[in-house]
Amino acid sequence: MLEEQQPQTKHMTLTKTQLNKLTFKQTKGGIVISDSELNECSDGLCVDVGSVVVGVDGKLVIDKTVDQLNDQLNQIRNTNLNTNLNTNLNTKLATNKTSNSTTLTVIVPGEVWSPSKIIRRMGQHIDNKSSCLYWAYKNDIPVFCPAITDGAVGDVVFFHSYKQHGFVIDTAQDIKKINEMAMNAPKTGMLILGGGIVKHHICNANLMRNGADFSVFINTGQEFDGSDSGARPDEAISWGKIKIDASPVKVYGDASLLFPLIVSQTFAKRVQDRKNNNKQHHQQRDEQHDDDDDAKNQNS
Repeated sequence: MLEEQQPQTKHMTLTKTQLNKLTFKQTKGGIVISDSELNECSDGLCVDVGSVVVGVDGKLVIDKTVDQLNDQLNQIRNTNLNTNLNTNLNTKLATNKTSNSTTLTVIVPGEVWSPSKIIRRMGQHIDNKSSCLYWAYKNDIPVFCPAITDGAVGDVVFFHSYKQHGFVIDTAQDIKKINEMAMNAPKTGMLILGGGIVKHHICNANLMRNGADFSVFINTGQEFDGSDSGARPDEAISWGKIKIDASPVKVYGDASLLFPLIVSQTFAKRVQDRKNNNKQHHQQRDEQHDDDDDAKNQNS
């Protein structure tokens, strides 16, 4: 389902001059191509900055430092050999080296996923109208899950990482996205079911805009244990997560029981009233059309 994240396969040949235009740096993920003075995709040659170098001439370099790699590449640069840049992740490091080629094996990073991107893809593939993710995808509504690896999804990611090296979930994308949504919104409202990371994450996003305008908390958390779940709205006001002039509400109870009751008397009730008004309006319009047609027939 996440096929877009797979590393791309490319085969390129670098001359000695072209190899001189590559620079590398040490990162936690290994040695990567940090810069390239080559024109992007010039003469069919594309060098992907950020690619992780894993092998040179069939020998692993993942345990080497960037200085050791540069020393090794300097020996190549001082020759008149061409250098093949092989980015096939599935190719063995063993290479059929000839007298005029040197193989540099790298991992070209695929798409970097965020939790909201993964959830959107789930909604795209869930063909079930009873799923909230299905409707979120249909209406282009982002769904955030900062603790996406805590549970079954995390188990799948763990197993998947053995099959697809380089699979990355970047939570920084989502914290930037949700905070900017709060900052740029004319008004914000928080309807928070439960507590823990869900409650704190949403409240903290509203901290970036000096507080939410409307807030309703529904959970069983109590204040005495010092948990964020049990914290009352006035605690959020003290942090600037709810505006000081707002009228927040906390409802103590099971959200799975209380939320449907609240919806039935607020959102759902208004939707039903609107449907009834529209139906009545259409009936009146149809009756008016029938009266007009009768009048025309009598006149003719």
